[in-house]
Amino acid sequence: MKKYLVISLVALVVCLSGALNGFCQYYELDGKWVKINGPVDWEVLGIALDQSTCDVMIAVVKYRDQDYFSNFLKNYDVFRIPNGSSALVLDVEFYEGRAKVMVFRTLYERESGWIPLSWLDGNQHRPQIKDVTGEKNIFRIVRNF
Repeated sequence: MKKYLVISLVALVVCLSGALNGFCQYYELDGKWVKINGPVDWEVLGIALDQSTCDVMIAVVKYRDQDYFSNFLKNYDVFRIPNGSSALVLDVEFYEGRAKVMVFRTLYERESGWIPLSWLDGNQHRPQIKDVTGEKNIFRIVRNF
């Protein structure tokens, strides 16, 4: 009986570790300075002010229809930023498909909100700022970046 329990536990660990390998790229972005990469032909993106609004935005983005997305931006609690804006990743919620970011060098500087996780693609080479203590130091480093 113990043998089957050990084998089951080992199989579970192997399966879970293999399942997360493809998504390590997102977990590594926690605490990094990133560029928000929405669809290439979209000039304006949205940052949802709460998680439920971000879930709606994720559903809207799947359609890849800019008019539908513009209508979403007008009717929900989001603030608009240019595509390619700079941000700091505060939290990654992989299973929900979203990440919390704080934006910089936009009209909403130092505001935080939620974006679809896929908008963080292509940021693995960016620097890590996780070891910095205190908000004042983070803002000093970000301004000098």
